[in-house]
Amino acid sequence: MKIGLAYIKGSLPGFEDFGNIPTDLVKSNGTINGTNGIKASKELVGIIIPGGSILESNSISNDLANEIKTMASDGKPVIGICSGFQALVNQTNIGKNLPCPIIKEGLGLLGC
Repeated sequence: MKIGLAYIKGSLPGFEDFGNIPTDLVKSNGTINGTNGIKASKELVGIIIPGGSILESNSISNDLANEIKTMASDGKPVIGICSGFQALVNQTNIGKNLPCPIIKEGLGLLGC
C-alpha cells in the first residue's frame, strides 16, 4: 500500500518523513519520484497535499491537479493539510483582510 505526498513548490519542507509515514513523493508533473514516470493515480492508494504557500505560488500544475482529481474520482483518499486543504475547494480568497479580494482557484473537490 503506497501513499503519496505532493512534493511541490511552496510546500513546507520536512513532511517527507513526518512521523515516519511511508510516503512516496509525487512531483509536480503527477508522477511518483524515482519510478520512471508512473502516474500517481495508477500506483497510489491516497495522496496528501501538505501545507505551505502552495496557493500563493500557484504550484499545483495541471498534471498534478489531474492526478489528484483522478484519485478522488476513483474513491481514493485525498488529504489536505492547511493550505493543502484550501487547495481542495472551488476557490479561496487568500487576501481576505485586504480591500480587494485575491481569489485563487482550487481543485473543486469540496464545494466551499
